Amino acid sequence: MTDPKSPDENQGYTSDPKDIDPTIRAARHYVGELNNALMKMGDSISASNSDLQQQTHAMEAAIAGIRLSSEKIYNTCVFR
Repeated sequence: MTDPKSPDENQGYTSDPKDIDPTIRAARHYVGELNNALMKMGDSISASNSDLQQQTHAMEAAIAGIRLSSEKIYNTCVFR
């Protein structure tokens, strides 16, 4: 994920940090921190989703193997 540009960068200029009101500077800082935290959460959710998909495929393969074994056992017992 990429960091979005600051509002100043979107308008084509970057302001001198000394000229920015301290409240705005603090708000931008906290918005940046929040954005970073949200990006990390998104990355974590994506990784978890990938892990769950792999586990689902493994479980589906195991279930298919159990069904096949069950059918073989059933056919062996029925046709004796």
